[in-house]
Amino acid sequence: MFIFDKYINKYSISSKSMCEKLIKIKQNECGELHYCPAHQLYHLMFNNFHLMLDEEQYESLKTHVSEIDIEFWLDKFSDTLVKRKIPIPTHQENLILVFDIHEFIQLKSLFFNHQNHEDLLYLSIDQIEYQNIFN
Repeated sequence: MFIFDKYINKYSISSKSMCEKLIKIKQNECGELHYCPAHQLYHLMFNNFHLMLDEEQYESLKTHVSEIDIEFWLDKFSDTLVKRKIPIPTHQENLILVFDIHEFIQLKSLFFNHQNHEDLLYLSIDQIEYQNIFN
């Protein structure tokens, strides 16, 4: 008997999350976006979270992601040591998803097939997470 057995009923996964036939829409190094025609749900699997979204929720998230001003958030938290600086609020008021710039670009690329030149962002040296050795 597993220690988590007593939680299975309380936190059971719904039948909608167990889609048998998922159609892959897009994939990148951080996640995948799928569609389940049987339940008419989008499955966004990204790093360590999995969102199941109906059409309205999917379009709402897609619109919100497209309107986020990356430069604003990077500037707002420029003096902090926090790695992930780009927030996406959820309907659950105590839950905010946060992304670093690379993760956010990967998330955005799952929703959109092309990247506009307007969306390009040039990083400063301090925004690149790589240990630089200056000689």
